[in-house]
Amino acid sequence: MATATTYSTPVNGEVNDIRVANPRTGAQLYTIREISEGDVKGYYEAAAKAGAAWAKKSIRERLAVMDKVRAYILKNKDTIIQRIGDETGKPRTESLLTEVFPTLDLIDLYSKTAEKVLRDEKVKTPVLLMGKTSKIYYEPLGTVLIISPWNYPFNLSMTPILTALIAGNAVVFKPSEYTPLKGLLETIFDGAGVPRDLVQVVYGAKETGRMLIDGKPNKIFFTGSERAGKAIMAQAAQYLIPVELELGGKDPFIVFDDVNIERTLNGALWGSMTNSGQTCTSVERIYVHEKIYDEFVKKFKEKAEKITTPLTQRGKDADATSDMGCMTTDFQIHKVEAQVRDALAKGAKVECGGARSDESHVFPPR
Repeated sequence: MATATTYSTPVNGEVNDIRVANPRTGAQLYTIREISEGDVKGYYEAAAKAGAAWAKKSIRERLAVMDKVRAYILKNKDTIIQRIGDETGKPRTESLLTEVFPTLDLIDLYSKTAEKVLRDEKVKTPVLLMGKTSKIYYEPLGTVLIISPWNYPFNLSMTPILTALIAGNAVVFKPSEYTPLKGLLETIFDGAGVPRDLVQVVYGAKETGRMLIDGKPNKIFFTGSERAGKAIMAQAAQYLIPVELELGGKDPFIVFDDVNIERTLNGALWGSMTNSGQTCTSVERIYVHEKIYDEFVKKFKEKAEKITTPLTQRGKDADATSDMGCMTTDFQIHKVEAQVRDALAKGAKVECGGARSDESHVFPPR
């Protein structure tokens, strides 16, 4: 099966074409032309110009626009879900529950809390300034560079973008080259009446990210791997750009002997298998009390073997009826296969699963 994203070979230093494919089928979805260094200044200038007017709006006025974004997403959720699934391999229910609903909930949360959080705050005056009044004023930073990951390309893009916008900032946004959702966010913001140029979407891979950092945004927000986060932090430090990093984790699941076995099993399975395990907070290892170890492993295996995938649901509208989708990229499949080989070499025993079926991107737990 074709890789989810491939790159053409650069010729004489020319920009790359990025070809994005459906991980379920390998079929090419579209091609994106990566930007050149000369394009960067224009993105930041357009964002700053739109951002100057946006920053002058009251929080209530910004929230009114965000309410329109929410309404647009809700009205067009089926199209959005389909786009997410085509590029990530997620089943429709999973796209709805982990990508669309959390985005809608975030807008609801901000509609209730943003004015309180961002309003001017009166604070105590230091003794040396007796007779003076002290207040904290929250002002927009300017233009925020947001770089998002491939595993939750809608929610983990919209969350920082909406947060930045509500705080009065403009945004330059680079989605992952593996799941860029070409044109989707632009369509949403345009349809909801977000001011033109306020969100600049820039497509590209690692080199594009480097060029955008060199464009000297007022802040950087990155979600992704620890390795990439370190590189971004180091580059941003040259310009003293504040950076916020949301990186990967190594997450154990601990089971004591007094738990409700059924509820605990369901939680462990959901935490392990959601998005085919491609989540920074997914369960990566489970520690089980020795008194219930055998029972837990037996029942975990039984439940895992009942999980449906596009392979078990062939001919049954697999996208709608699968519990678990496929993995998004070739490199992720190869990474998991290497981890299984390493575990087996160190004495692990396979209770169920342990290998992908044929050459698909599905790594079934059975």
